[in-house]
Amino acid sequence: MKTMRLLVTAGDPAGIGPEVVLKTIAAVSRPRTPSEKKVREHFEKDGLSVAVLGSRGVFSACPAGVWEGIRWDGEGIRGTEGPRWSLVEVAGGSAPLGAVSREAGGHALAILERSIQILKAGGADGVCTAPVCKESIDLVKPGFIGHTEFYGEALGAPEISMAFTSPFFNLVLMTTHLGVARVSGALTPRVIERALRHGALLQDLHGDGKPLAVMGFNPHAGEGGLFGGEDAVIAAVAEKLRAEGRSIEGPLAADSAFVSVAKGKYATVVACYHDQGLIPLKMLAKGSSVNVTLGLPVVRTSVDHGTGFDIAGKGVAEHGSMVEAILAAVRLFGAGARP
Repeated sequence: MKTMRLLVTAGDPAGIGPEVVLKTIAAVSRPRTPSEKKVREHFEKDGLSVAVLGSRGVFSACPAGVWEGIRWDGEGIRGTEGPRWSLVEVAGGSAPLGAVSREAGGHALAILERSIQILKAGGADGVCTAPVCKESIDLVKPGFIGHTEFYGEALGAPEISMAFTSPFFNLVLMTTHLGVARVSGALTPRVIERALRHGALLQDLHGDGKPLAVMGFNPHAGEGGLFGGEDAVIAAVAEKLRAEGRSIEGPLAADSAFVSVAKGKYATVVACYHDQGLIPLKMLAKGSSVNVTLGLPVVRTSVDHGTGFDIAGKGVAEHGSMVEAILAAVRLFGAGARP
């Protein structure tokens, strides 16, 4: 397997991102779960290298218990029994914990912009992101709506999809951070086809042999046009891909189709909008899913949770999703995917 050079961002300094990163480093140093052990193996057997983007001051301010088993090592962080994670220092980060602020947004944005510089210069093969607060970043970069759109624009990749992998099912969204009232108008044949092709890519990567399930937009997948015409457009695009030999079922009535997903009939799903897909995914995956941006020239994964302002600075954040996000990045890179 080719050695991967991965960036890990610290996220919003007012949230749990820095703590989650430190807990991940500690967990890989002394792995207990199968996923933590796999990440350690990638360091030791495959030469995985990780550069963390953030502020030494912000990391140092994390609760003392979070630092148990790890320490500063020159310009990086090392576990007592594990590999060294280098630090790319991004200045700033002083901001009130658990609150929206211009200071926090500016630092989080600076970290993202630094990751873009490194990726464009060929200094890394992918990036794994900790959560940011969109409201804080919007104070310094009006119009910011999320990592997915930010990386797509910055890396010159307009045909991107927000996707998720999990032990239960994989998900691709036709639309992402978009108000529900605008979803119908956004479901153009081009958008639908891009999402279906990205869903097919996840099918190929996982090799599950199950058909791709495409959700309908309206109740009962439109009931033959009684509830709207969007589902006829989805059906036409699905038929185009079926004619190419793709195994696709749908558009399906989402309320019953997700029952079949939970029973294992489908392993990859394409949903029309954010909550249609993410509510069932998060109910089933319970923190084990990973956000993936498909369509970029590099691999990009992320945790499936937010900034956790209510628990920031308390030392109680869970790090499991970050471990899974790193594993997913390595797996996509190893599969030769430039999704």
